[in-house]
Amino acid sequence: MALCYAEAASRVDRTGGPYVYASEAFGPRIGFVVGWMCFANSVFSFAAVSSVAAAYFGKLVPAASAPLTLKAVALLVIAVFALLNYRGAKPGAIAVDLFTIGKFVVLLVLVSALLPQLQPARLSGPLPSGAA
Repeated sequence: MALCYAEAASRVDRTGGPYVYASEAFGPRIGFVVGWMCFANSVFSFAAVSSVAAAYFGKLVPAASAPLTLKAVALLVIAVFALLNYRGAKPGAIAVDLFTIGKFVVLLVLVSALLPQLQPARLSGPLPSGAA
């Protein structure tokens, strides 16, 4: 997919992503539809991510699992990222870096906690029936 975007980007001299690529290839009407579909996809995806973040927060903090509280948390997530976006690219890049470091820390903790429980004998031998 990335190679397709790179190829499409090499054929135009302006920015605009899928909207520009579709407009150049299929005309302005299709470009308009693709642009709006990309916009709607971004909005709905971000709404889903903030909703799931609020649901996870509700599981971690049971006292905050009331529906209104979860909606407030979801709105807070959106507001924080909107503020980061408003402040410019640098705060957003720092946030991405911090989230990436956080994900790696969680993975390292999981690996370090589960690695001692590894039983090498279970790694060799026949596969269970139905596994390929």
